[in-house]
Amino acid sequence: MNGTIIGVSQPRGSFYFDVKSGFYHVTVQQYLSNPEEDANINLVPGQQVYLKIVSLTNCIDSGSNRRASSSEFSRPCFYVWNIPTQIAQADVARTPFYGGNH
Repeated sequence: MNGTIIGVSQPRGSFYFDVKSGFYHVTVQQYLSNPEEDANINLVPGQQVYLKIVSLTNCIDSGSNRRASSSEFSRPCFYVWNIPTQIAQADVARTPFYGGNH
């Protein structure tokens, strides 16, 4: 968030981070840089925003269809999505909670 690591995303898990109002640029660690993978948020006092980290497996790979060899590789790509509050609250209620800040 604005160039600072605030947490580690866990598969199918959730965590929260309480921040002051203001502008925030949220990114995830990537193998490639692509602006469409990030989210920009302009928070007002009292506002809650839900972001979801989604992945696309094998978005970067060696492109080979032959049997696996030591030279083949694949890497996921991650995206930060801003999720509507009602949808996100229901989704978060069904996930393991991995903490947050106070």
